[in-house]
Amino acid sequence: MKLLKALRIKPIRDSMRLYESKLKQDFMREEFQIDDWEMAENELQCCFLRSRGGSKTNDFTTWLIFHVLRTNERWAWLSSKSGQLDQALIYVRENPFVKEVKRITNGKYNVYLWTGKMIRFGLVSTSNLGLRLDGIVYDEEQDNRATQRSEIYPQMAGMLTASTIHKEIHLGTRWINTLLDEHIESYPTSTRDWEQCPWLVKSGFIKSEIDAGVTPDWQIDLLYRCIPTAPGGVLFPNLIVEDLKNYVIINAIQYGVDFGSKDMIVGISLVGNHCYVLFELAVELETNNYACDFMKNRKVEAEGGGYNVSERYGAKGKVLQQRLSASLIPVTNKWKSDRQMYSRGLIIHVDKHLTPNIYSDLKSASFGLDGLYLKDTTHPCHYLDAFFHATKANLTGYLQDDSTPYSPSKSSGNKHIDKLIQRSKRERFL
Repeated sequence: MKLLKALRIKPIRDSMRLYESKLKQDFMREEFQIDDWEMAENELQCCFLRSRGGSKTNDFTTWLIFHVLRTNERWAWLSSKSGQLDQALIYVRENPFVKEVKRITNGKYNVYLWTGKMIRFGLVSTSNLGLRLDGIVYDEEQDNRATQRSEIYPQMAGMLTASTIHKEIHLGTRWINTLLDEHIESYPTSTRDWEQCPWLVKSGFIKSEIDAGVTPDWQIDLLYRCIPTAPGGVLFPNLIVEDLKNYVIINAIQYGVDFGSKDMIVGISLVGNHCYVLFELAVELETNNYACDFMKNRKVEAEGGGYNVSERYGAKGKVLQQRLSASLIPVTNKWKSDRQMYSRGLIIHVDKHLTPNIYSDLKSASFGLDGLYLKDTTHPCHYLDAFFHATKANLTGYLQDDSTPYSPSKSSGNKHIDKLIQRSKRERFL
């Protein structure tokens, strides 16, 4: 009890050193490790980006146990994959302050400390959503699969809503277009590349891998140097991320539409070779034919050909053509090449808060092996396709020259459309 009291009342670094002295190993090999612990204590939301092999999981499972001993808070450790969870539990079982590790179900464990406090260790999954917590550590966040990232992670914050503490710690290594990248842009981040980890330098493995010249440079940059990059290079070299909420529109917005289970709309304003991305929206045109009527008398280009004009699949392209005089352009490799080349010559201004979805597509877009932009199940690029349609939206469907295009902050005059816009704002489509 004297030890526990000392851990709770001593100054934070003294308390950390006392805790470390009771571990079974010489744990804190470098000063930056305890610096990172202190950062985790002080920040409400923060990220720890390290080289592969940088001791993230070992360091922070040990920190989490210390933090719960010191604060008596309720925490969870959530891994992206089962193998990562298994490794975290190996470190947990070696900690002398742990009394018992109890398996609840596959991928869900309760870790009991000698103080009686419990920490949940599990996966980023819906099975853990019923907890009420003060904090969560997300381990190897770059490995979140598509459903974890889009459907499960957004629900995790609900476990913290009853707490006045609500801390979140994000751990990982760089990869391409990940949830961790988004958080690094938003929260304080500690970055440690492989050369800052003496044990990695001493082992010689990474140095030999670099010297061999077999592993591509982009992969070395991501995994070991902690440098953001993409395998084919960045698609848009002139992308400016800025606040556009007070942007004064000089020319009318022109719109592009990409059809899918949801139909994505992107609106831009072109001023010379400057492109301002000002609007995005997701609608279901098949069930709400009026959903795009706010674009009447504007330049509109939509995806054409195939099922887009087939009555069997709702003929959504024809709906826009009839209601808006939109032009329908089939998406071919030539179209992709032309729009890609044209857009790369633009200076693109985007606001990640105003239009988060097209921001994400523009920021992460890269070349595929065919020289066109990479588009697959991992990179669906629906908002990017809508953006490409918008860049050369038709002239024939543009019925008037009006320098004050539709603004989502004002009434459209149609109560059904206004409700749709407001609902989409709440769903973060705007």
